[in-house]
Amino acid sequence: MSNTALNDMKYNFEPLILFQPKSDYKVDAQELKKSIDKSKELIARIQKKKAIKKTVK
Repeated sequence: MSNTALNDMKYNFEPLILFQPKSDYKVDAQELKKSIDKSKELIARIQKKKAIKKTVK
C-alpha cells in the first residue's frame, strides 16, 4: 500500500483488521444508551440547521 502525507502526518492506507471480541465481553448498557442518545441529539441539531438553512435561501 502507498503512504500519503496530509498536514505533515503520514497515513498508510492498509485494510482494517477485524477481530472477534472475547466471548465474555459485556457491553455497558447505560453507556451505550448515553452514546445513542447523544448521537440522536447531534443528528437532530444537524437536521434542524439544514431545515433553517433551506428556508432562509
